[in-house]
Amino acid sequence: MPTLRNRLPSAEHTKVIALAVIIGAGILYLWSQLAPHPLKCYFIDEVTGEVSVHPVTAVPPLANARGELTIVRATYFRSPDGTGRTLAYLRKNTPEANATVEAAPQGNLPAADPASEMVGVGYVIRLPAPGSPWVSPISAEGMRIIEEAQKANGGHMQECVP
Repeated sequence: MPTLRNRLPSAEHTKVIALAVIIGAGILYLWSQLAPHPLKCYFIDEVTGEVSVHPVTAVPPLANARGELTIVRATYFRSPDGTGRTLAYLRKNTPEANATVEAAPQGNLPAADPASEMVGVGYVIRLPAPGSPWVSPISAEGMRIIEEAQKANGGHMQECVP
C-alpha cells in the first residue's frame, strides 16, 4: 500500500508537514486565547495605599511584606462612561469567616450560600478614608456606605476589575 511519503516528492512532503505544523500552532494559539483566565480583583494595603491585583479566591486580609494583615479587597466602581474608576469601599473577611476557610480541607470549602453573599455574612466593609470603622454591609452604616458610593458614581454600580 502506498504511503504519503511514497506518493509525494520530497519538497511537497516538506510543504505538507510545514502546513500541518502551522495549522496546528494556529489552533493551539486560538484555543489558548479562548481558555478561561482566572478572575482577579483589586486589593489595597491599608497602611501604604499600594494597589495590587490578586486572584478573586484570595481571602482578605492578606499579609504584606512584613507579615502584617493589612491588604484588603478594594471595590472600585467603573465610571458611567467606562473611562475611569472610583474607589467605593474596602472589604475583608471577618475572623469567623477566615476560621471557616482555614479549617476546611485544601480546595474543599463549604458551598457558599448565595443569600449570605448578598447580605454580607462573613465580611465587613469600610470607607477608604484612613481610620474609618469596619461595619457590616447590612447595617445602617454599611448600607449608607454603599449608597453613597453609588451616588458619587452617578448611580452606576458596575464593579471594575483588572
